Amino acid sequence: MTPEELQRSVKELSRFAETFLAKANAENSPEAERFSARIAYVLTNTASLVVECKSQLDAVVSMERRRDRSPADLRDERAIVFFARLKPEDRERLVRTVEGGPPNISVEAFAEQVSNVTQFKRWDVDGLLRWLLRYYPYLAQRETEDAVNTIADILTAPFNLEGEARELLQAVDAQNRNSPFTQQLKRLLRCHMTLGVTSKAEMLVGRNERQFSP
Repeated sequence: MTPEELQRSVKELSRFAETFLAKANAENSPEAERFSARIAYVLTNTASLVVECKSQLDAVVSMERRRDRSPADLRDERAIVFFARLKPEDRERLVRTVEGGPPNISVEAFAEQVSNVTQFKRWDVDGLLRWLLRYYPYLAQRETEDAVNTIADILTAPFNLEGEARELLQAVDAQNRNSPFTQQLKRLLRCHMTLGVTSKAEMLVGRNERQFSP
């Protein structure tokens, strides 16, 4: 049973209970009124119970589906949800801050820098930046509009998403390459002089640390 079918069934039960009670009241019989009130009570409770059970079942199914997904998939979903949930003006402020830099010696430090300016939570910003950085090596070799569009299409595809994440992407028209949301996302993919340099600095610092480790 789909949620729409369940909702229709509940409404039909409620209408039946109200009609039955109205007819009993019209007969002006105390016994019939008590009997109809009891039936209405049972029907209403049954309908509520069905809705609650369906809601709990959906929650369990969703949890099981998420359990089968990798931690990386869940991190990616949190990143896209964070970015899509922002108001357009807040998203623009975030993008401009990343574009404006300056670079830092680590992604975490850069995320904290952006967080301090935008007042967004550091871990949300950090998750978003690391999600995008996965595609920077590819884009560094192919700085073309077609390459950026290809990556943007991958990032906004709702294939592995459901619930709130899918609804948010639809609300911001994410699969439209010309939508404000997608344009802002593509601008983040082009921040090679700020976010890209930061990522390279973090990699170089990490290599040097390993060289001097025992």
